[in-house]
Amino acid sequence: MKHTSVPQRHQRRRGGALLIAILALAVASMIGAVLLQMAFTQRRQLQHERLRTQAGWIAEAGLQRALQKTATDPQYRGETWMVDVPGRNSTQQAEVQITVGDDAGKTMTAVATYPHTETFRARVRRSVPSPAKTP
Repeated sequence: MKHTSVPQRHQRRRGGALLIAILALAVASMIGAVLLQMAFTQRRQLQHERLRTQAGWIAEAGLQRALQKTATDPQYRGETWMVDVPGRNSTQQAEVQITVGDDAGKTMTAVATYPHTETFRARVRRSVPSPAKTP
């Protein structure tokens, strides 16, 4: 029985092609991993921006609530206001800490935390001077 062998030169060429293919695959995998990481980072940033925007609007609502309460009750100094915020799939809660300063130029502050019970959440602070009381 006759055994044919591949010349040594062809074996080296096949080994070199295999090495190039493996390196190309490794480079493509690294590029894919970097692109995937960038996509996840961008998605997280967009989520956080959405939460911060929502928390900003909730803080503004807290200031409006404080303005209404101080108009009817001069002794009003603030509260913790829990707000139900409807979402796409569920309703989440936001917490708004409202404070009205005791000083002569009262400052109203609302700090909104949204969503209140989640680990990944946004906190926004808004302040305005209280309107002057008319005698």
